[in-house]
Amino acid sequence: MNAITNCSFMFLYWHSAGFLTDGLRLTIAAILCAWWAISMIVSRLYNGAHTPTDVRGGILLGTTLASIYWPLHLGVDACIVSVSHFTIKCIVGTAFILLVCPQPRPPTPTFNQNATVAGLLYGCVVGTRWLHDNKIELN
Repeated sequence: MNAITNCSFMFLYWHSAGFLTDGLRLTIAAILCAWWAISMIVSRLYNGAHTPTDVRGGILLGTTLASIYWPLHLGVDACIVSVSHFTIKCIVGTAFILLVCPQPRPPTPTFNQNATVAGLLYGCVVGTRWLHDNKIELN
């Protein structure tokens, strides 16, 4: 995940959950997301963690992923709440992906990042399913 993807998904989640109901909230959310992305980009460039080409590629990747996900998000949510034993299937799928892509030698931070993203995704899926099963509205 990169800075653009993170803030794009956060903004889209706020929008789809109904948190951005008026112009002021929408403006504040857009400013916060832009500030987050710009601060991450500048810090990565300043610290030498990425080159300008890496940053441009990350911006393109993040924008593309968010653009693809947005039209599909209602279908993804419907799948999460309708498929039986989805939580167990998610655990098995996550374990499979982490086993297929093991920690390389010498160790790199990539495996830890993949495990963290898998944990975050699993938490979101379980949380979505729990909210639906307990009939809790976020509005």
